[in-house]
Amino acid sequence: MNLSAPEFEGVNSTTFEKYGDYVVNLHTARNASCFDPCRPPKTKSDAEDIANIDAPIVFRNRSDLSHSGLIHDTRTKESIAKFWRGRKFHGVLCIIVSMFLMPISLFSARYYKETFMSWQCKGAHLWYWIHLVTTIASIAIFFSSQTALAQSIESWGRSQDMFGLIHDFVGWASHVVFILLFIMGGLRGVDLPMRTFLMTTHSVLGFTHYIVNLLLIGVSTMIPASPSLGECGTDGFPHGFSPVLGILIGWVACDAFFHGILTFLLCGTDARFDIRRWYCPIVPMLHPVSHSDLKGTALRKILFLLYVILCGGFTILAILQLTVRPQPEGCVFGELSCKSALGCSKAGLALCKKLVYQNC
Repeated sequence: MNLSAPEFEGVNSTTFEKYGDYVVNLHTARNASCFDPCRPPKTKSDAEDIANIDAPIVFRNRSDLSHSGLIHDTRTKESIAKFWRGRKFHGVLCIIVSMFLMPISLFSARYYKETFMSWQCKGAHLWYWIHLVTTIASIAIFFSSQTALAQSIESWGRSQDMFGLIHDFVGWASHVVFILLFIMGGLRGVDLPMRTFLMTTHSVLGFTHYIVNLLLIGVSTMIPASPSLGECGTDGFPHGFSPVLGILIGWVACDAFFHGILTFLLCGTDARFDIRRWYCPIVPMLHPVSHSDLKGTALRKILFLLYVILCGGFTILAILQLTVRPQPEGCVFGELSCKSALGCSKAGLALCKKLVYQNC
């Protein structure tokens, strides 16, 4: 038996009569050496060995792999900083989209197709450009919000808490729906039934997506170690009422109030003209080439300005809660998907794998 080979490390120098006995003994030795399948570096020589590992990837900063900060039993302070920065930046960007860009986009597209008629560019009215620009900006910011989480996920992984899993799954599903909404916005059927179907579907999915994103902000206040939580209980998990949740509820009430006012004004206008329109979406009665607004335009413009100001105010309040307010003490991170002491980046996992018995 070649006792010098790593394959036979820990196996007694015994002459086996049966191959099965050899396999059982070998597996026992392997399990013993792999009890801690991804151990952190514990000695100075471990840290030096890491710097010389020929991993099948290019390290971002190879000089950092040999410093004493790698000798630890838990994750480094640097990875904790990445965790907080990633989560906070993600939350700020999602709030900007969900509480500012999206509501303005929906509000203008629903109620202002008969207002600002003299403001046209490239044959399209103002409401259309607001809707288009805010939608494109939302897609870009949503993408940036996921990029912001990359370092946090590489260092710690994703939350395995129930609220964390819900937030993760529903969040990605909402991104997919948003991309479909953007594509569907450019589709119009050649005949009236198909056109009505596409426009109605686009409108319903748009408002559903908006409501789901507001719910995701609410769910985030219940995720362990979330920047949006209120306080932590004795067990370290979210406890009590979050200020971010209070701001969110206030915005939902304000948003519903403005939608109620504009719908009331719309119904009043239709009653005066003795017409009954399909309200999902609202089809304008004015011809697209018209440059005259529908009656009551001054009030609608004032309401739109107030809506944008309040929308921005609630958004800023929520962002300040995430960025300025200190994180409550005594909070725990909860169960996270990354179990590697070096993090779950490609480099961290490659290094971790090299630190254990290779046949585990």
